[in-house]
Amino acid sequence: MRNISQSYLYNSPKHAVRNDNLQLLRIIRSTAFLRIDFGYHATDFYSRGGWVDISPDTFIRDTKTKVCFTMLRAENIPLAPQHLHFKSTNEWLYFSLYFEPLPESTLQIDLIESEPGKTTDFNFYKIQLNKLNQLSLKAI
Repeated sequence: MRNISQSYLYNSPKHAVRNDNLQLLRIIRSTAFLRIDFGYHATDFYSRGGWVDISPDTFIRDTKTKVCFTMLRAENIPLAPQHLHFKSTNEWLYFSLYFEPLPESTLQIDLIESEPGKTTDFNFYKIQLNKLNQLSLKAI
């Protein structure tokens, strides 16, 4: 017998961010994990686009309860202190971060790489996970 679990997709959820080069593309929420997909455009501040990484201590926080959820893994982006060095300012990097699953009652989260954080840290605030912007996915 197959186990069917409910998963939800949030495309371009509303949020506040301090990093212009990083775009939150979508979130997939399931009973097993929370996946957040990003697109990062190399900066034009450096002639070859600079470098990028993510802190292994990155977490998400329920904005109402202040409960924090650990990052389980990162795909297609190195964990600090390793870096991915761009070759030009035209490059894009697409990557995903996986976190512990959230309770159904969680409707808004912060994603925190470092607090209080610098402008280069990947911090997002007030990410909306409400019923108005979710699509149901069937996972088997």
